[in-house]
Amino acid sequence: MRQKLYRLLMVCLAMMPMVEEVSAQTADTSCRPVKEWLKSKRQKAKEEAAKQPQVTKSKEEQAYDDLVSEARVDSGLVVTIEKDGDLYFEVPDSLLGRPLLFTSRISRTSDPTAAVAGQMMITPFIAQLETKGKDEILMKMVPTTHYVDEKDPIKVSFDRNFSAPVARVFDVEAKTDHSKVINVTSLFLDGESLFESEDPLSPPLGGSVGGGSYISGVRSFDRNVEVKSVAAYGRGRHFTTIEIHRSMVLLPDRPMRSRRADSRIGYFSSGRSHYSSDKDRIERYEIIHRWRLEPSDSVAYARGEVVDPVEPITFYVDTAFPPKWRQAILDGICDWESAFRAAGFSNAIRARMYPSKEEMPDFDPDDLRFSCVKYATSHVANAMGPSYVDPRSGEILCADVIWYHNITSLLYYWRLVQTGAVDPRVRADKLPDSLMCEAMRYVAAHEVGHTLGLEHNMGASSAYTVEQLRDPAFTQKYGTTPSIMDYARFNYVAQPGDLERGVRLVPPLLGPYDTYAIEWGYRRYPQELEAKALAALIKSHAGDRKYMYGPQQDMTVDPTAQTEDLSGDQIAANTLGVKNLRYITQHFEEWLGEPGKSSEDLRAVYDAILEQMLRYLRHVTPIVGGRVYYDERQGEGRMPLTYLPKERQQEALRWTFAQLRGMREWLFTPYLEQRFDRSNSYNPYKSEPFFYSLVLSDLTIGYRLKGIIDGSEAPKGGSDYTIEAYLSDYVDELLREGTGGRALSRSEQSLQRTAIEMLTGYVESSDHFGGDHLAAAERSWTDSLPCETSAARYNSMTPFVKSEEVAPYIRVALARIRSAYRLRASQTTDAATRAYYAGWDVALSRLLDKK
Repeated sequence: MRQKLYRLLMVCLAMMPMVEEVSAQTADTSCRPVKEWLKSKRQKAKEEAAKQPQVTKSKEEQAYDDLVSEARVDSGLVVTIEKDGDLYFEVPDSLLGRPLLFTSRISRTSDPTAAVAGQMMITPFIAQLETKGKDEILMKMVPTTHYVDEKDPIKVSFDRNFSAPVARVFDVEAKTDHSKVINVTSLFLDGESLFESEDPLSPPLGGSVGGGSYISGVRSFDRNVEVKSVAAYGRGRHFTTIEIHRSMVLLPDRPMRSRRADSRIGYFSSGRSHYSSDKDRIERYEIIHRWRLEPSDSVAYARGEVVDPVEPITFYVDTAFPPKWRQAILDGICDWESAFRAAGFSNAIRARMYPSKEEMPDFDPDDLRFSCVKYATSHVANAMGPSYVDPRSGEILCADVIWYHNITSLLYYWRLVQTGAVDPRVRADKLPDSLMCEAMRYVAAHEVGHTLGLEHNMGASSAYTVEQLRDPAFTQKYGTTPSIMDYARFNYVAQPGDLERGVRLVPPLLGPYDTYAIEWGYRRYPQELEAKALAALIKSHAGDRKYMYGPQQDMTVDPTAQTEDLSGDQIAANTLGVKNLRYITQHFEEWLGEPGKSSEDLRAVYDAILEQMLRYLRHVTPIVGGRVYYDERQGEGRMPLTYLPKERQQEALRWTFAQLRGMREWLFTPYLEQRFDRSNSYNPYKSEPFFYSLVLSDLTIGYRLKGIIDGSEAPKGGSDYTIEAYLSDYVDELLREGTGGRALSRSEQSLQRTAIEMLTGYVESSDHFGGDHLAAAERSWTDSLPCETSAARYNSMTPFVKSEEVAPYIRVALARIRSAYRLRASQTTDAATRAYYAGWDVALSRLLDKK
């Protein structure tokens, strides 16, 4: 026992220096049992931990830890989590209830006939996320069309009747103290109805390929999330794979101040319905689409100085454009700078080529933060300029120009068939680079105009006269039209020798209307002065046709607002155009022929000539029954609708028949019909009979006849041209050849036969369908056409006629034709002509004499 105590004493003496050292380093100087210092560090740590209160993680928090483990995570507006093929959003509580804009577009495709890269798929919509209990998050659509003032007494009722509908419900998969995690995979994959394409021209892609739909890329930034997904489709042995880029963008809590549309200025717009207890009706109006341009120096701007905007409009141009064309695209964008200066902004629009990764690591042409001009290698011969708009305010957030590769063919053929008679430079199978760049600059400026909010102004070109279009000084200053937003292509009015005199053959860089429209849409005013200032700007240009706006029409009822035409006198202008086209037709083989080469290229040129001739004819036919619309305001003393004079309509009728009969001498000659034979083609398009049917139907279609009827009865600004008089004139023109027993050529028989068939349709329709069949057919055809806001406005004004309304007059016209045919059959010595007359005598008698 004594020996054990001795050993213990020795151990204590040995530990004393260590105890003294530890005591010097701690605030605790009390005596501690020796066994405390004999314990291991790990053991003491365990005991200390045991003394602390234990925190048990919730199921959701543990689920969060498990979810982010080995996942791909990106932080921004939301935290995106990619794991095992699924996509999760970690939604911060601060984002709940805030407005989110969703968009969708194509970023890559295997079949450009189905879709092209950059193509918009849906109209952007706004949604917001809200919690439902602890375990669900709702996605609600935010209504934007109807609204009421916050302090209006009816606000309570309005909220009950226009509540935000629930579109999707997400289970909360995990959560943290300040966020909730939801699985959004299905929202961004193929088959999600919220993102189904709204393009009526998109062909069906077939059924989904099993397993072919997946998330291919995700990026999260401060105010937006960009998600790419792949969708695979198949039909038979044809497969299509597209990559879809969808964006979720946080919108400002306070929208940009909107500007009400005025139908005298052509802007794309969104409808609004204002409910108010202070008014006796719902106030319906439109707000225009425009960019948020704010002056960097508000004081200087208010003084009338031109200042830079806080944030300029910047377009990035695809590096896929060949170098020889890039400057033309950049110039077309920057041409709008002069218009913005009139609105008080300098350096308002910029153009850049796509930056490199080193210059801008986060650049992605599909990212909604960047507006781009995208090159689409496609057979489509066109370009378009879609934009992405905040529906609450009309603010354009992003815009693209989709530039289809084959637009070069469109520009080539336009330039050749419209100016080939006067410009030797275009008489080749390829335009010189300088001329192609000139044409591309025009197209770029036109499409960028759309991205700035401007609609087509098809009435612009009617402001200029034929004489002005042949005036060197005038055309050098104004080009072919007052607006680049018109479809006034190249100067087909110019005659040989005019180019050498200095006559300009191309549209202007910008026209007077374009500058005026940008000033009206973008100049800023104090809110209380805005309406009066904008009205005063319009009034300052009243009566000057260079500043008039003519909406696009699907069916042309107003001949002063047409596509592809020049001047306000279509008959005079197109007479010169036909003269040029005849010269081109006589020489294009000589200019473009190449021994040993396929003739398909020459056939394509001939087809372009036919298309141009059809344009010339269909510029004139709307004069028949033509209505001229004027956007009048109370107190102006003008009628909103007037009709063209009888003499003008008669001139158009005579000109059209003369041109149709004259085509056999130069456009449908036996040589050309044999040279470019179509007898073995299933598609008779552009053949002589088809040509006749298109033009003659235009002279007798329902809304033409309705225009004649209404015009003859109009008390002010009428035409004094009755339907009986028109049909009598029509029959006179139809029967002009064949008098005195002269033989009818095959072409003449085809012309007269087509015209009679157009008329008999009314009688047959009236007899069998109660008079409504023809009008219903016309409406069905119209409704199937895609149209913009302006076109829809015109469609609503398009007059229709019931068959029974005109059938009695047409019966009289057909009876007169039958009498003439009977007389001529007795006079002619040509057997084929006599058989033609006899056949129609039987057919017309069967139609007219039945009980």
